[in-house]
Amino acid sequence: MGSRCRKVARAAVKIALVAPCPTPFVVGGAQRLHWGWADYVNDHTPHMLELLQLPSPEHDFFSLMSSYECFYKLDLNHFDRVVSSKYPAWMVQHEDHQLYMLHPLRGLYDTYSGSREMNLQDSPFLSTRELLALSEPQHVLSRAEVGGIFDLIHRINIGPKEERALFEFPGYLARRLVHSLDRFAMSSNRIKRFAALSTTVRQRANYFPVSAEVSVIHPPSNLSPKVSNKMLYFLASSRFDAPKRMELIVEAYKGTRTKIPLKLVGTGPTLERCKMLAGDDDRIEFLGFVSDSELLTLYANAVAVIFVPQDEDYGLITVEAFLAERPVITATDSGGPCELVQDKVNGWIVQPTRPSLSDAISEAGNDIERSRAMGVRGKACAKSICWDAMGEWTTRSNQ
Repeated sequence: MGSRCRKVARAAVKIALVAPCPTPFVVGGAQRLHWGWADYVNDHTPHMLELLQLPSPEHDFFSLMSSYECFYKLDLNHFDRVVSSKYPAWMVQHEDHQLYMLHPLRGLYDTYSGSREMNLQDSPFLSTRELLALSEPQHVLSRAEVGGIFDLIHRINIGPKEERALFEFPGYLARRLVHSLDRFAMSSNRIKRFAALSTTVRQRANYFPVSAEVSVIHPPSNLSPKVSNKMLYFLASSRFDAPKRMELIVEAYKGTRTKIPLKLVGTGPTLERCKMLAGDDDRIEFLGFVSDSELLTLYANAVAVIFVPQDEDYGLITVEAFLAERPVITATDSGGPCELVQDKVNGWIVQPTRPSLSDAISEAGNDIERSRAMGVRGKACAKSICWDAMGEWTTRSNQ
């Protein structure tokens, strides 16, 4: 009996980890998480996991809907289980489907700033009126209705330009339809188990069904940062996008008198603005894109890592900095990083203002040994975040 039980416990489960592939392709936190997740399950458990990524453009409403439809029609019945983590991959249909939430399309959820209502009941376009009826709030679609939505969208896409113009992105109709499709995907009879990568994500309104029980499992990094005795500069590594607030970092640093340089890693739409703000300050260096090995060296020799995004889902940068024994300076409204950073213990949590951030940078630079001790405490926190918890959640029985 004992050996038979052990054999059952080690029976391999064939798992598909399904994810969108961004177009154009970029390597970000989601990609690193998926790679590390797949490696862990395949290398450290008796189970088999295949990472399946479909190109998922979202240049406009119609390309986004095409991505939703591709995942919806994807046949993965040759796998025992499907795990999804991000829109629109969770549209995939499978009898054993688990969802580990990174986030939905935030521009149509918590960061949406467009119109929340449009009077289209009297629209001259029949297809638009039919879509309105199918996407009523609180209504959970049937499979037949989902197919009907995609048929209507195809019809609109080849129809009058005046009707296509109603589907601006982001916009009211786009938001309404994405919410409707997400409700269908996440209804309790389709998803067997829910988890989120942070408490920040779990607590956001409308992300999960009201009745869902959602575990929080912090993911580790798939990088292995080095540890060094050198503490030579401040480091900020992120995409140069408005929500990452790299401009705030440059402005705050310029407000200090520290002689410790600032190195900024990454590319993106706000890069040129940041360079303009830096001006001729020779303490500031923009490194652009760097390889993983270069990034690990940069972490190792930093005084502190500055990471002040607005309402970040999680932020693997925090974990990576801690593994390199470097404290993290973050902001009170940064979301995920605040679940790991303890103010004046393993880093700083400051108001998202230039003076507050300047003070923290100066404090970190003025007492290097204190910053070093904070980083050591950060490492103790990061080491408790490991792949074991995610592997166990991914592979355990749903019975």
